[in-house]
Amino acid sequence: MGYAITIPPRVQKQLRDLTAYAYERIKPAILNLAAEPRPSGCRKLRGREREYRIKVGKHYRVRYTIDDAAYSLEVTFVGLRRDAYDDL
Repeated sequence: MGYAITIPPRVQKQLRDLTAYAYERIKPAILNLAAEPRPSGCRKLRGREREYRIKVGKHYRVRYTIDDAAYSLEVTFVGLRRDAYDDL
């Protein structure tokens, strides 16, 4: 059973603001989270309950929270590495 992926409007805007090249790399990475929410290379973020991040290439990060009980995950950030941890 796959996980349902939720992308809030704020993150949808972040996706729209990406270059076409970056979007084409990040989109499959997000979709793959439905089948495997904790893929190889993902990291749990310190001080954040249920929040993880994956790298996409060298410069991009996808942050998301997992709700195992509801089989869902919510993408909380998509963008450049330098901006990914501003609110932590």
